[in-house]
Amino acid sequence: MVIAIVAVATVALFALCILIYRRSEVQVQFGILAKGADGGDYVIREVRELPFVLRDKMRFGLVFTKRGAREFMAQVVHYLPERPRILRGSIQEVGGVQTARGYEIAGPILKYVQGGVRVLGLNEGDPLGRYELDLFIDGRLAKTVRYGVVSKVADTEGSNETCDT
Repeated sequence: MVIAIVAVATVALFALCILIYRRSEVQVQFGILAKGADGGDYVIREVRELPFVLRDKMRFGLVFTKRGAREFMAQVVHYLPERPRILRGSIQEVGGVQTARGYEIAGPILKYVQGGVRVLGLNEGDPLGRYELDLFIDGRLAKTVRYGVVSKVADTEGSNETCDT
């Protein structure tokens, strides 16, 4: 009887370790972006609340890597609180649809090698409120990031602790 209990506990622990490992295969950072010396983008500060600042003054987004993968396919599906008043740039080309989660804009499925960056920015007419984005890697949901866009941010550092990803 004791051997059976130990065996079941061992199998359960092994399964839990595999689930934890699989989740950590994809590393994701979200926040304010800057250009590195190599010209690539990186997250200089992880935040979950952003001030409404136009894209020419502030860029934000996702930086993601997949361990052990040389090539993989990725897609970002973005959910805005409502349809932007003015459609510009890639949103015009992709279009969107209203869903229960918000105004959905599905980006293209692109091929990446080891990792990638999805650069975002705000335009005139974009709504304030709660945003979500889903990162799909090889057709599977890898991460959901929730963040807010507000007219002013009082304490960007503290907002990191109260919002979930």
